[in-house]
Amino acid sequence: MYGASPEFHVKMVRFESGEHFPLILGRDGVPLREPVFFFEKDRHFAFNTLDGKARVVAMVHDFLQERGIDLRGRVRQGLVLKILEATSLKNRLRAIGPRTVLIRERQQQKTRATPKIPIVGGHEGSHRRRRAAQYLKWSSERIRDELGLPVAERESVKSELAKLKELLVDQAKSMAQPLLPALSMEQSFVLLDAIRPESPTNPFPSQQFRNFVLLLAFWETGLRKSEILGLEVGDLSPTGVPPTLKLVRRPNYKKDTRARPAALKTMPRTVPITPVLHACLAYYINEHRRKIEFTLRDQGDKAGVKRFKSHAFIFVGARGAPLSSSGVQKIFATLGMRIRELPAQFSPHALRRTWNDLFTELSAERLGPRETQIREHLMGWVRGSRQSAHYAMRTTQRQAAEVVQQMQRDWVARWKEMKECQRT
Repeated sequence: MYGASPEFHVKMVRFESGEHFPLILGRDGVPLREPVFFFEKDRHFAFNTLDGKARVVAMVHDFLQERGIDLRGRVRQGLVLKILEATSLKNRLRAIGPRTVLIRERQQQKTRATPKIPIVGGHEGSHRRRRAAQYLKWSSERIRDELGLPVAERESVKSELAKLKELLVDQAKSMAQPLLPALSMEQSFVLLDAIRPESPTNPFPSQQFRNFVLLLAFWETGLRKSEILGLEVGDLSPTGVPPTLKLVRRPNYKKDTRARPAALKTMPRTVPITPVLHACLAYYINEHRRKIEFTLRDQGDKAGVKRFKSHAFIFVGARGAPLSSSGVQKIFATLGMRIRELPAQFSPHALRRTWNDLFTELSAERLGPRETQIREHLMGWVRGSRQSAHYAMRTTQRQAAEVVQQMQRDWVARWKEMKECQRT
């Protein structure tokens, strides 16, 4: 029932310490008790990980509510879910959310593509099934221990949970995640030309210079969206020293009041940038960013001035708050919709893949065996990460296709040469 109205939803609360914690709320706004204890052990997880797990837990409770399943009553009898119920839950976990529906509708409007089945991809589906199995196991074992079940029922619950894991996780192998599209060289030129301030193809009526610097930073560095949004003014190296950006881990950062705080996903590090990007960032900070405060003062927006002065994040919205993740997505969605040469699913991750493609092509001969180590440092991956080969896969595939085409051309040339020799 992909169109069913959910009974439960997720609310991320923020403590005074800056820590975020997920609550599963019913329609009456009252939080469920069990998920609070479940997430207590996960409080150190990143915001997006907690949010993703909480949404799965909400979907599990929606399913139990919809089917009238009393999990406590089931466990008392040594049961958990029936086979058909587990299969139905597996299908339910594949349903896409309203935001994904909107993104797909926009893509279809641009590409005239055939509407896709309203389910998530194999990779996301696999994540959801594992998280659902983990929560049901934790919850069932907690109920089992609270009830003090005898040995026979305890063993029955253990057996039922093993069957549930097999149905939800083991038998449902994850499909290979398709490679997200990177930009070709021609598309990169189109993008850089379109985002120039005052360019006739620039689709932004305001904040043109901010968006130009933001996209230039994504294109040149290949950093993650959260890493760019987490940059503060002091993270840009001062003038007169080698231009760099410092990526700092700031867990539970009180000054980051965004609904989805920008967090460093992996390794803190310092990445070199070109003098051009450094100059653009410095000019934006010293000129355009400062003008936001003056504009808010002229408008008499005291709350906006307070918001602006409460943080030091480089990229700022028009009302003084740090630029949000959804604001960045809107910028990329606008480019994807308005610039015909760009892919409809244009995203910051597409520029991360573009960076890796360019790095692979330009560094193979110059860096030799150091290529992987340097890529791991710049991308923030741990030593020996498989991500390096994964991101280079698109270049490898293209080079393999070029080799095959060259082999075919050589074969045809030799065939023609042989025919000519036979004629003479």
